[in-house]
Amino acid sequence: MGLHMRFLAFIVCLILFFAPFPGISEVLVKGVFPGAEGEEIRLMETMDLISYRSKEVDACIIDENGAFAFRVHIDSPGQMFFRIMHARIPFYVAPGQEYWVSFDPVDPGALNEQHHQVPLRQHFPVTIRNKYEGDPDLNLMTEKLNVMVADYLQTSVAGSIRANHRHSLGDFKSRLDSAFHHVRSRSAFFDDYVRYYVSYLERTLNTKSFDALVESFLHCRPILYSHPMYMDFFQAMFDTYLFGGSRSISPAGLNFAVNRQASYRALMDTLAKDTMFYNVRFRELVMLNGLRRMLGMADFDNRMVVEILRQARHQSTFSLHAAIAENILEQHLALKPGTPAPGFSLTGPEGDTLRLEDYQGRYLYLFFGAGWCPVSMAEAGAMSTLTATFDDTLHILGVLIDNATTSISGILEDDASPFRLLHFGGDYRLLDDYRVRTVPQYLLIDPDGNIAAFPFVSPSAGAAEKIEDFINK
Repeated sequence: MGLHMRFLAFIVCLILFFAPFPGISEVLVKGVFPGAEGEEIRLMETMDLISYRSKEVDACIIDENGAFAFRVHIDSPGQMFFRIMHARIPFYVAPGQEYWVSFDPVDPGALNEQHHQVPLRQHFPVTIRNKYEGDPDLNLMTEKLNVMVADYLQTSVAGSIRANHRHSLGDFKSRLDSAFHHVRSRSAFFDDYVRYYVSYLERTLNTKSFDALVESFLHCRPILYSHPMYMDFFQAMFDTYLFGGSRSISPAGLNFAVNRQASYRALMDTLAKDTMFYNVRFRELVMLNGLRRMLGMADFDNRMVVEILRQARHQSTFSLHAAIAENILEQHLALKPGTPAPGFSLTGPEGDTLRLEDYQGRYLYLFFGAGWCPVSMAEAGAMSTLTATFDDTLHILGVLIDNATTSISGILEDDASPFRLLHFGGDYRLLDDYRVRTVPQYLLIDPDGNIAAFPFVSPSAGAAEKIEDFINK
């Protein structure tokens, strides 16, 4: 073999050696849900653990045998969750693993009962296990850890909240080391999970000083952006720190940087006065978490906070931080006045399809209700009055979210109703987009398809007067 060919062979070997093994990042999730045949199940992940904005990774319809399956690629262990109907079911995954998901059987008819719908939070008992025996089972281990923590808090803390728990927590740490030593040595993710769970307990039980916790668990350590327990600990440390915990950052300084200057650079400089934030990456993450908190605080002008987040989105040198700033903005601005209303496509009893665009040119009074909700149904009379009051300037559309249409078919097919009532058609994405967490829920959309007001008032609470104000602007 000539020198040229040997060199090519050497390059090929290098490529093969350093290339990722096929399927090494692949995760297979398979399961059964007896009684939920025909329902859609979605696989979701949280985009970051500051904003908690989520995205859909995959979706499928549970087949006639109650089976479903997902095949996804991930880079590192983390948490995902299922969305099925109104339920949110979290679980842990690791690259290269296969998981078996077994939901307890349900009676399909029972899904339509009122107690499963109010509030709109369902729970379905489920078991999730790693199929590769011998590998650390993150779900089994975190369940066991949570049980041990709950037992410790119940037996050693609950009866003596004000006591010094340093000794009891030390004993508990020893029990954790004994129970999970074999797993922690084989799974960095679970090792960090235990470490930051303990540090979280030390923070909440005040068994170690704030500075000592920062030095032990945060300084000179990598930021575990996608690790839920690390980020729980991070937020337990810094959710309130900027607003009263720091000896170097004054409320007046924060107020000036945000409300007067509305400047990303000025706010970063203000935080730099605290020597704890000498690391720029860490300081900026604390700043982003603080901005998220400011959006719900009366002391800070939301417009200025939004402006700083927009600056951070463009000026941050850390791509993960720019994405976090974007996600906080998206979470905050969703359904805010002036933003585009989420689109929808709803099918009527006759098979006709109605979309958001069909209602442009007039204000749209949109409400979400349910046939099993007496408050929703009680507003029907007042809703009818609105149609007469705003005959040519307002559309009214009601969306009923009952799981099945059998109990509300008469309502949906009532031609005498002066406004349109449609079923949501099992589109749980629509409910997510409009943040339907309880019913009834009302909002007003302007003639251009943008949000005019959310949340809005019910007809019986004075909707007519407020709609009149919008129309006459």
